[in-house]
Amino acid sequence: MLQLTQTSFPTVHYTMHGRQQTPSALPMLVPTETEQFSIDASMYIPKGGSNIVTIVPDDCIQSLSVNGQVIKDDRFPFCGNGVRGILINLGENTAHGWNMLHAEITDHGGYAGFSISALDRFSPIVLFITASLLIATVLYGYIRLTC
Repeated sequence: MLQLTQTSFPTVHYTMHGRQQTPSALPMLVPTETEQFSIDASMYIPKGGSNIVTIVPDDCIQSLSVNGQVIKDDRFPFCGNGVRGILINLGENTAHGWNMLHAEITDHGGYAGFSISALDRFSPIVLFITASLLIATVLYGYIRLTC
């Protein structure tokens, strides 16, 4: 049996308006057939896995839902144009195990793109922030004791 140890997105499908659902790999980059398309992806979150994701749409993500629940975020619609991403905490909309994501995307021509990845809890950014907070706490305690 397949053991997944980090948050992953094993299956991704896209649907151009009025067309058949098509499987894709991540990051997705396909010729634009229509301005509107949708993404459906399975997301596996193991125990201890992250439910914080970075999404890079090309061009704009209009909405995102997880397990049928719409993610309410004032930043939607978000236009990354295939370069900038948006960090989203999926929070209580996810559970450990399998989850389903659905995104509505607008593309203005050329290639349509979509990328999603989970923020690893042990990523350099998370480790740096955690270490900084720990050092600040220790220094604060030391200063209070010595003054």
